[in-house]
Amino acid sequence: MTFDEAIDKSRVLSMDGTQQVYSDDVIQLINELRKEYAPTVEMTQRQYDRFESWKYHTAGWNMTNCAEWARDEKITASNAMRAWLHPETIEIVDE
Repeated sequence: MTFDEAIDKSRVLSMDGTQQVYSDDVIQLINELRKEYAPTVEMTQRQYDRFESWKYHTAGWNMTNCAEWARDEKITASNAMRAWLHPETIEIVDE
């Protein structure tokens, strides 16, 4: 779903006239956007701690550093970079 599609969907919900917009509809729409554009990156506590340490102590953090860290931690480079760019997407999971 694109942002334009989300806007169109919210307009249909709010302008239809036959139904009211409920907060659950809006929450569902936001969650669909989150799933597509900001998927969760799962890390164990150990991986997260190492990620934080590496991120703040590696000068010039970039995709190469990120790929190296990801390989060592068995995380995809794209998930590692996503976590670096959007740390709010990180979810700590059990090992």
